Amino acid sequence: MSKFTMKYMIQIAILLFAIVAILFTLGICNAGVIPFVPSYNWYHGCGPTALASIMGYYDNLGYSDLFEANSWDAVKATCIIQDEISSPSHNYKYDGVDKQNVPDSWTSIADYFGTSVDPLSYGASWSALADNAVRDYTAYKGYDFNSWQKHYCVMDDQEIINEINNGRPMLALVDSSSNGIPDHFIPIFGYEYRDDLLYYAAYTTWHEDERIDWYLLQGVAEGNYFGVERLTFIEPITQIGSPNVPIPGTIWLMIGGLVLVGRGRK
Repeated sequence: MSKFTMKYMIQIAILLFAIVAILFTLGICNAGVIPFVPSYNWYHGCGPTALASIMGYYDNLGYSDLFEANSWDAVKATCIIQDEISSPSHNYKYDGVDKQNVPDSWTSIADYFGTSVDPLSYGASWSALADNAVRDYTAYKGYDFNSWQKHYCVMDDQEIINEINNGRPMLALVDSSSNGIPDHFIPIFGYEYRDDLLYYAAYTTWHEDERIDWYLLQGVAEGNYFGVERLTFIEPITQIGSPNVPIPGTIWLMIGGLVLVGRGRK
């Protein structure tokens, strides 16, 4: 990309940012999606796969040691970053039978998430370890991230909106079977109001293309498809330099919100 093109794009982004800021102030803009969040195919567990989408987002924003990938095309390919989702040694030890004599590698998200560790079934992760997985994996990669959990039933939806508006995707434990039992992890990175109902943007971890999946934001109960049981909030503390994307993520977020308002529906 030429310096002229970069300058032109930044000028357009600043103008759009100003427009959307005014719309937010007036209460007109009621949607937003964080861009450059990679979507991954399920790899040895929904927990590490979903969390990898958030780590991939931050890797692309300048926390470039989170994954051994040096471009957006590399970061968004499951086959390139799969060993950081779940390492070969983790797979060998926990795929099927827990091999007690094999040491843990502590090099992948699955290691810190307790994925497939006995007595869990293959691919399952401890929801209580989600925030620890964030802090420990990022520390292993040389960064300081803060992370905490909240049950959706004690939350205000505005908390979710604020995180997205500030460019911070969240990890969610949801009920993918609508049977009232939370059973799946997904990344949440957008929101949109439709007829006064709030929907959230996510990936299911069942496809690699960056096709957004939209679900009604609601708690876990029988019949509530992809109802949310708890959220893991993630906030980087370590300061980094310039992101690898041409325009800062927060500005892209505002542009995404403007585009969503313009098109109205999924």
